Amino acid sequence: MHLRFYNHERILGSGPNATVVYSVHRTTSSSVSGFGNVYVYDNLLRAGVEPDSPIIGRNQGMGIGSSMAENSGLTNFQLVFTAGEYNGSSLALQGLFPVAPLGTVFERAITGGTGKFRLARGYLLTSEDGSRRRHYLYIRSKPISLLKIFFEVASIDYMHLRFYNHERILGSGPDATVVYAVERTSSTSGAGFGNVIVYDNLLRAGVEPDSPIIGRNQGMGVGSSLAENSGLTNFQLVFTAGKYNGSSLALQGLFPVAPLGTVFERAITGGTGKFRLARGYLLTTEVHSTNTTLTGQLDAFITFR
Repeated sequence: MHLRFYNHERILGSGPNATVVYSVHRTTSSSVSGFGNVYVYDNLLRAGVEPDSPIIGRNQGMGIGSSMAENSGLTNFQLVFTAGEYNGSSLALQGLFPVAPLGTVFERAITGGTGKFRLARGYLLTSEDGSRRRHYLYIRSKPISLLKIFFEVASIDYMHLRFYNHERILGSGPDATVVYAVERTSSTSGAGFGNVIVYDNLLRAGVEPDSPIIGRNQGMGVGSSLAENSGLTNFQLVFTAGKYNGSSLALQGLFPVAPLGTVFERAITGGTGKFRLARGYLLTTEVHSTNTTLTGQLDAFITFR
């Protein structure tokens, strides 16, 4: 299924009618890319590029400055349809949003949906067109019985990839790859409940700190537990070298602070490039740490069924 429509945005800082605002503005950030900033938006979706074309919905979501070097961010958002054939339905999406010249086309993953888009998977191509944003949606969406899902889970064959996340930990100095976007110093929870972190870690082929760089792990985490030292993470594994250069995986799940060797699991919810329509799971094992670094083994199990 292919849908096309237009995102009409009143840009950040354009005045009281702006449809994009800062939730967190880290004025002390040393990164020109706004690393650690958080913004929220509620843009109109229209049927055409004209500013008075029919409104068909809203683009509501958030973005974080997730890159230490490039002017780009990780976006999590919902396309909510309020008119026409898909009125009352919505699509959930995740992916990187680059600040790039007009006409640049970039891709993000459709990770799910509601209403007529239940169980949807697919991808969204976005192209800036003048002061408007053009969206091309490619969706696979059809009802699936629970019985069929159970049989599929039992019979799926997975592609297995292994690589390593190299992190310079929170508070380790100016080269830290993890920073606070929000630090609730008044929090009464020892688990950091309500804190928000942003990270841009290196993905390497091996555990050694000088092994080849194959990508980046860019995302955010929130302290989401009142009792345990754990948080909810939304992140993108962006491949910048090798066979999967230019492709990415979208993931979500809980990240526990646990002893080395602990294995925990998060969900692969979508992908771009060679990982379009991907789903699966990621197993993480923390394998090495120092006073300033943490290295995790990542095992991705991917299917396209």
